[in-house]
Amino acid sequence: MKPNRDKHGHSPPAASFLKKSVLRLTKVFDRPAGYCKPKINLNFKKMGTIRNGGNGAFSGKAGSFIGSTWKNISYMKGIPKLVKRPGSLKQMDQRKRFAVVTQFLTPIKDILRFGFKGQMANKASAYNVAIQHALNNAIIGSYPDYEIDPSQVLVSKGSLEFPSDLTLDVSTAGQINLTWLSKVNKYTAFGDDMLHFLMYNRDRKLFMVYDPVGVRSDVAAQIIIPSNFSGQVVDAYAFFQDRNELRCSNSIYVGEFTLS
Repeated sequence: MKPNRDKHGHSPPAASFLKKSVLRLTKVFDRPAGYCKPKINLNFKKMGTIRNGGNGAFSGKAGSFIGSTWKNISYMKGIPKLVKRPGSLKQMDQRKRFAVVTQFLTPIKDILRFGFKGQMANKASAYNVAIQHALNNAIIGSYPDYEIDPSQVLVSKGSLEFPSDLTLDVSTAGQINLTWLSKVNKYTAFGDDMLHFLMYNRDRKLFMVYDPVGVRSDVAAQIIIPSNFSGQVVDAYAFFQDRNELRCSNSIYVGEFTLS
C-alpha cells in the first residue's frame, strides 16, 4: 500500500521518516563485521593566515609555500630544497667572502643601520648595502684565505661633510685625544653635527663604539679607553650625524694605531 501524498507529490511526515529510517538500517546491516566508524580529528594545526579574504596576502606555511611581509610588501616563496652535494668552487668562494665580511661587520649592525640610512636601493636594507660595499671593496687575499682590509670599510655613507683633518693622539696611556677642523656651512655641515668614533681591536677582534664624542664645532675630544688595551693594535673610524639623526657623512678611516 503506497502512502498518501499531498497535492505536491510529497510523502506525509510519518512516511518520510519511516523511509529514511529503513535506509539507515540498510546501511548499518550492509557494513562488514568489525566495522568501526572512523573518528574525524577536528584539531587542525594552523599553517597560515589569510588576510583580506581570498585575494589577500597570507603569512606562515601553506603546503610548499611560505608567505611573509617585509617593508609592507607581501612575498610568497617556495621552500628551498635540501642540497646535500657540496657547492661548486665559485659557490664556496662566494660563501667564504660573505662569511668573512659578516663576521667583521655584524657586531656593529646597529651602527650600520643608521650609518647607511637613506642609501637603500631596490628594497635592500641599510645593513645589506654596507655588506655589499665591503664585499666589493674590502676583501683581500685569495680563496680560502680571505681577509678584511679595514682601511676600505665604510661604516656610514651620506651627504654631510665628513670629518676634516681629524687627527688622533695615542701617546697618553689610557686615553685617545682627537682634534678636527670645524668646517661649517648651512647645507651639509652644521655646528651641532654629532661625531661618532669607532675602534676595531685587532688582537681582541671586537669593536669599541663611542657615540657621540662631541659635535662638529667642538674641534676636540678626549676618549678614555680600557687599560688592558695597552700595546694593542686598533683601526679607527669616524663620521658625523646630524642632530635629527636623519643624515650622515661618509665615514673616514683615521688609521691604524698601537695604543700606549
